Amino acid sequence: MSTALTQALLYTVPPVAIDAGRLLRAHWRARGVRRIIQANAAWQDRYAGRRVFVLGNGPSLGDFDRSVLAGEKVVVMNNFHLSPWKDEVDIVAHCIAEHRAAPSWDDDEFRASIDGTDSASYWLDISSHGELGPVTPGKQLHYVLPAYEPGLWRAQSFALQGSTLSYQTTAQLAIQVAIHMGFKEVLLVGFDHDWLASRDYLRHFYASTKDRTDVLGRMRYLEIINFMRRMWTIYYEMRRTAERAGVRILNLSSTTCLDVFERRDASSYLVPPQPAGVPAGGASDRSVTIAPV
Repeated sequence: MSTALTQALLYTVPPVAIDAGRLLRAHWRARGVRRIIQANAAWQDRYAGRRVFVLGNGPSLGDFDRSVLAGEKVVVMNNFHLSPWKDEVDIVAHCIAEHRAAPSWDDDEFRASIDGTDSASYWLDISSHGELGPVTPGKQLHYVLPAYEPGLWRAQSFALQGSTLSYQTTAQLAIQVAIHMGFKEVLLVGFDHDWLASRDYLRHFYASTKDRTDVLGRMRYLEIINFMRRMWTIYYEMRRTAERAGVRILNLSSTTCLDVFERRDASSYLVPPQPAGVPAGGASDRSVTIAPV
């Protein structure tokens, strides 16, 4: 479909009709994969009532005091295997959200990331099912079916054994996975989200160079704006879903453009030294009580 025709359709067709069409297309393409995504039920509410740190790969993660992560559960994403301290954290989920048709989809890179990260589970877009080459035996790969645009999404929580809210970035898939696993406090770190300010390539905490699969620099500025607009719209719907589910999402990133979630200083999560003879209980072993929203 030409760009001109696409723009004409976006101008003349009501947004709800476009969203409904996308939903029908997603379900049509996903026929026959229900058994695959139903396997995700095994992870639902596994960590009910606890808290988790979701680590984005933004440069600000490099300034984060990693002692905060001691004894905590962690969700990571994409090329986290390049982190020099990847083996120091307890990873419950490693997420890679790229669609198979995306120019950033790369079999070699994804397999290197999966094999190079020690995680209890791995979560990918359903389009990657059957497309990846072999990974280390024993890796628990799970697949997610994004189908709903924000305007049509009315679910009370994220249950990934069924169709779920669309995502624009792996960070959004990671938050959905965390809520699916039952965590009641989701703490975001390294969510810089400054692509409109640094549009040549994506910066990461683990390297100052451009990733091989980075396509940001090839996008026109208006494309990036539209990309970010959809991303923010999805984030607002995720916030509403989290509130309905009684989940608190806090952004601890020291440098961030993501203003959808409440900001919090990461230093407030530092565990004070324990008196002699008192065991230092891991904060992740304690349930989180959430005030009504």
